[in-house]
Amino acid sequence: MMIKKTERPYWDLDTVRETLDGLAKLRTRSADWEDNDYRKEYVKDRTFMLGEGLRPFYLAALRYPDLFKKRLFIKREFLLRDTERFFKLIKAKKGFYATPYVPYVKGNRQNTDFAAFVLEFCSLAYDFWQDDVKSAQRVLALSKELAQKAYRFLLKEGNQVDDENGCRWSGTEPLKRTARGRQEEPHTDTFFTSLVVLALHSTVGHAVLSLGPDEQEAVRGIIRRAGKWIAERSDGRMLTGNESRTLKHLCYTTWGLRALIETMKLQEKSVRKIIPHLANAYINSIKELIHHEGQDYWYPAGWLKIYKDSTNTATEHKERTDVGGLMLTLISLRDLVDLDARYGKLLAETNYNVIVDFVIQSVKSLRDPRKKTWFITGLNLSLNSYLVEAFLMATWRGKDFDQSVQVAAYMVKAAVIKSFEDEEILNILQDRFYRHILSLASKSTTKGQEISQPAIVSKTSDQKIEGKLQASSTSRKSSVRK
Repeated sequence: MMIKKTERPYWDLDTVRETLDGLAKLRTRSADWEDNDYRKEYVKDRTFMLGEGLRPFYLAALRYPDLFKKRLFIKREFLLRDTERFFKLIKAKKGFYATPYVPYVKGNRQNTDFAAFVLEFCSLAYDFWQDDVKSAQRVLALSKELAQKAYRFLLKEGNQVDDENGCRWSGTEPLKRTARGRQEEPHTDTFFTSLVVLALHSTVGHAVLSLGPDEQEAVRGIIRRAGKWIAERSDGRMLTGNESRTLKHLCYTTWGLRALIETMKLQEKSVRKIIPHLANAYINSIKELIHHEGQDYWYPAGWLKIYKDSTNTATEHKERTDVGGLMLTLISLRDLVDLDARYGKLLAETNYNVIVDFVIQSVKSLRDPRKKTWFITGLNLSLNSYLVEAFLMATWRGKDFDQSVQVAAYMVKAAVIKSFEDEEILNILQDRFYRHILSLASKSTTKGQEISQPAIVSKTSDQKIEGKLQASSTSRKSSVRK
């Protein structure tokens, strides 16, 4: 597969290579997958760590097989053995009890986001090992079995709410909590609903599930109804996290917006119409965050409310995808241009490329310079997994983006209109016209007549506007990178 070379620094795959190499070295030098939050002395269950550690290797190998499948960085036997162990741990527990949250919480409830994670992971493992059926026979069988199990769990009656308001999910198996007056109300959540939507969308037509045409269409209907519910979490600007629209954090818009963009072709017109407004508000919110001075790290940690029983009490847990989720959503916004060229204007007006540049450079600065993994302060496997996915997506989806925006007709029209509003540009044009008229006139008079003054005026004007544009460019860069 040929990868188009451009001058933009994030189109190359060096970051992906270095991160995979760093993760592989960490795995081969230790007895198991482990990160700062899930140290073995505190958390005995390795299930979640296994899945998070293996996922980026599968993503890279399947997206660019010529580059990453031939050279896995991690030993193939490690990948096969750890994948089989991951599947067996899930099967042994008879459910999706591994918890992706920090701090670690014990409980006997299955977790929605882990089920969604397993569904997607099974499709990756199934695709990867297709060319080695003999060695990976057990892994292939387990991937199909557990994908079906995750699928049934997510769509099981009682594990979701599906009514006139749309379809949605909560963080754990029980959906209801007792509120005041002993009335039951759903504690469904935008974050968890979005993860399920993304997992279902990526696997609905996949061989790991082997759904029939009618069932596939039914699942797409569920995705459509979930999109309706997500869109209705809007408070007029951003997406909120719950039924009453009282939970507000950037992570809800991060994952909700991405789910809507990825499934945009399936969504109803009313839902599609809200996406540009969300995208604009989201980019502007990121601008506001990165403009704050005096912060070592501009991205705010997200905390998710998890109800582990039927009481009114929720515990808060750190959302581990961190800035990785934000970067994935930012890159996903490029798809809007493919769906409708008019979205290019929205991205151009919000200085989208400048924001993406800043975020990527900021993310790179947080990487451990020696181990080439995130963070400098300690390993977070979830963040590494989603950042590898984001850099792969940036290369795959974004390589032609700049060109498509630059040649759009509305850009040309807007530039012409703006040019004639600029007095300095008008002066330059006037000088040019004047010189050209004098040049034509000189042909009908004596040869050798020289007209130099207009050229001097034009040159001076050119220098003035060039300096003005350079100053403006410097000002924009400095204001964004504060």
